[in-house]
Amino acid sequence: MWRARIRATAVFATDGSYGATEKEGIHGGASKASRAYVRHCGQEHGGVMASGDGVDNYIAEMEALIEALAAEPEGGRIVIVMDATSPVTAWMRFGRCHNRRKLQFREHTRLDVLDQQLLRHEAAVFLWQESHVGSPLNGWADAAADRAREAPILGVQLMAPSHFSLALAAPRGGVLRWAKERLSLHVEARLRSCSKDTQFAEG
Repeated sequence: MWRARIRATAVFATDGSYGATEKEGIHGGASKASRAYVRHCGQEHGGVMASGDGVDNYIAEMEALIEALAAEPEGGRIVIVMDATSPVTAWMRFGRCHNRRKLQFREHTRLDVLDQQLLRHEAAVFLWQESHVGSPLNGWADAAADRAREAPILGVQLMAPSHFSLALAAPRGGVLRWAKERLSLHVEARLRSCSKDTQFAEG
């Protein structure tokens, strides 16, 4: 129905997976996160997430969405079937926030990439499908994500960020204590530089 309604140029199913790998495999039994997408033409794409890229299902599911969108040329009309709504729900909240607030989102960099990839296309429809209930498309993506867990590490999609914010860090003891310590050092240094015959207590 949705394919006809938006005149879809591509239909994808995506999934993320996390679990132990084969002991005899390239990852030696270590637990890994992987992601995959499958396309209506029969194409499969997936791989393991590097440890520094995150090792949970939320990140893997989001990366699968990003890679499906990135695989299509600009101006696509895309349907994506998925069994995890949390990345899309987070993206919807992310899009409603001011740039100063976006940095507070978990994985705000990936949410920004997802947003930029969506802007490349004319239309995108996300369809939720309950997992493990016999849906062929969802089952195909699920199996692809499991197979991807035994594949080599695959780099993630990166784009220049579109949101920035100048915010104070959160030093231990609070900003006031942090500022007082540094201001005291500056004042002491100025006084020492102007003094010639003054004795200072050290320590």
